[in-house]
Amino acid sequence: MSYNRYDTVRLNQIEFSLVAEKYGRVKKVGANLYAECPWHDDKNPSLLIGGRKGNFCHCFSCGKSGSVIDYVMAQKKLSFKEA
Repeated sequence: MSYNRYDTVRLNQIEFSLVAEKYGRVKKVGANLYAECPWHDDKNPSLLIGGRKGNFCHCFSCGKSGSVIDYVMAQKKLSFKEA
């Protein structure tokens, strides 16, 4: 999925941790925030959210990653337009 510059600016204004808290627990480990991955059955938080790249997530268990929109799409089983 590609985003244009306008979309990237708008996505960077969303605080990923606040969105992730609506779907489950967010755990702080050092300077990083972790949540449960929406792409697989996750018992322990393995999804790094935010980080240096802003509103981006990466799961260290299944390897999937994406933006805050991709996260919401996976959590709620929505299309891009719906998310």
